[in-house]
Amino acid sequence: MQICQSLIGGKPVKSNLPIIEKRYPATGEVIAHIEPASDAMLNEAVAIASQAQISWAKTDAFDRAKILHKPPI
Repeated sequence: MQICQSLIGGKPVKSNLPIIEKRYPATGEVIAHIEPASDAMLNEAVAIASQAQISWAKTDAFDRAKILHKPPI
C-alpha cells in the first residue's frame, strides 16, 4: 500500500498526525495512506520554498525550462 508523505526540501518527512485513508470512490477500497502535514511541517516547507525561490528567480528562463521539462526520475 502506498504511503504518501510530505516532501520538504525534496526529502520525505514523517508526520506524527493520524494517517488518512485515501479511498477509491467507485469501490470504497483503500488505495493509499496519507500522512498529513503538521503546522510545523507546513511552516518549514514555506520557509524552505521561500529561500529556494530566490535562486530560482535568478535562473535563466532557458535553464528553468530545461529543468521543468526534465523527465521524472
